[in-house]
Amino acid sequence: MRKNLILDDNNFLNIVSAVIKDKDGKWLLINSLKYGWWFNAWWKVEQWETPKDALYREVNEEIWVNIIGDKYLWAIKMIHNYHPILMHYFEVEIEWVPNIQEPDKHCGLKWAEFLQCENEFWFAVKIENNIIEDEWEIMNNFTDYYLVNNVLSSAWITNNDLLTWKFEIAVEWELKAEDDYAIIFDKNKKKYFVIKNEFLKWFDQYVLIYILKWKELIKYH
Repeated sequence: MRKNLILDDNNFLNIVSAVIKDKDGKWLLINSLKYGWWFNAWWKVEQWETPKDALYREVNEEIWVNIIGDKYLWAIKMIHNYHPILMHYFEVEIEWVPNIQEPDKHCGLKWAEFLQCENEFWFAVKIENNIIEDEWEIMNNFTDYYLVNNVLSSAWITNNDLLTWKFEIAVEWELKAEDDYAIIFDKNKKKYFVIKNEFLKWFDQYVLIYILKWKELIKYH
């Protein structure tokens, strides 16, 4: 059996994410002490805040810089770390030298660059003199980087598409620990889907957004 669950925007946790680049196009990424991920400066939009308000506040709190310019890029829906989220991406210009302000949460702050590569994504990530080409590692440990460069840059996806259409979660009643589940955006059906990897062949034109482990879907079971 399968269960279909429709999530509207009121069920999603609003998050802001700051794309910060230097003059050479390298990205500023923060390393999570708890999970080991590399991510943009980001956090939740608090009550009574707009996404832009939260962006300016959070960037200052996390890396102690001021934003002197911003451009709204896209928003995208996904399930990440057990939560359905609506992620708002901004490209920002900063002043001052960034420094970690929450050492109990973050253990690294590095500039990363992407290189041309003959993997499935056509790019690799170079950080701390290491070059990461593995698609799974890029998607999971550099999620923001992957989403902006491989998903949101897709020519046929517009921001209106990603915000307007519903997020349909189609999973089996019996989730299996050994299975992976893919979040995809289907062009023809104009919907998001969560589905077992082995059933991706059912979809003709889609963009792979993220891969989930079964435990991240238990709360929607």
